[in-house]
Amino acid sequence: ILWRLSTGDQIGLYECTGAVYNSDVTYNSKNVCCSSAAHKVYIFDVNTGTVLKEFDESGPVRYVEFNKDPLNQNKLVVSIDKFAQGCNRAIKVYDWTDKSVIWEKEHESRCIQVSWCFFDKIIASSHENGEIIVWDATDGSEIKRFNAHTKEVTSLSFDKNRMIMLSCSSDGTAALRDTMNFDIINEYKTDRPLNTCDISPLFKNENTPKNHIILAGGQAAEYVTTTTSGEGKFQTLLYDIVHANELGSIKGHFGTVHSIKFLPHGDGFVSGGEDGFARIYHFDKDYFIGNYD
Repeated sequence: ILWRLSTGDQIGLYECTGAVYNSDVTYNSKNVCCSSAAHKVYIFDVNTGTVLKEFDESGPVRYVEFNKDPLNQNKLVVSIDKFAQGCNRAIKVYDWTDKSVIWEKEHESRCIQVSWCFFDKIIASSHENGEIIVWDATDGSEIKRFNAHTKEVTSLSFDKNRMIMLSCSSDGTAALRDTMNFDIINEYKTDRPLNTCDISPLFKNENTPKNHIILAGGQAAEYVTTTTSGEGKFQTLLYDIVHANELGSIKGHFGTVHSIKFLPHGDGFVSGGEDGFARIYHFDKDYFIGNYD
């Protein structure tokens, strides 16, 4: 579903078969790709809703993302889950313009997210066993793998240059790393399982820097009917990226939060939860006059 942020009106609908796990939009807002549990990847024209490409895979598609070269977003990275005997978990890179497979690599632990890093040179994948694997984006060779968290790595987020990566986990922690060596820069501890994270687009901004991250998650969905929103810990947490202290929390959802994303100008964020709501938040003036620095 496509929404207009300024009004909250629904302005578009893209028809996919099966549950949609994620979507990604090109920088020019012309194309959107979607991953489907029905073993498919779709690429739509954003304005018309026309299906431009459709890929059939051997298992549920957990994640899909366009490459990040703004001048030529012609590639897709795709994570495919195991479905039946003989169908193994795999990561693929496509040239989506002609549907050709550039490379494909199998792996053991379920891949939760797979994303392009700086200059599209490497790809990072997060896994159910707490590992992050770094792949060469050219040929799919494994560069590095490491234990990022003690439990499932639920989300990866990047700064605007994709030189800094934030990961979070169901173990209740988040970690900031550089994407050159993947050394830890900082760590963040919370009192809840985390499903999603994001870095402010104003991080290291020259004019109005806001060195902040947001984290969210909460109690697992199967338990939420027996708790209030406070007990379930469904608030979004705002943290200082440097000092790793909690600056505040934002209420709203009464179910597990699955996705959060800063608005492009850093003046708010959007979130989606198990309660069936997508929420748009705008920061008040106190946020911009230094009260949260």
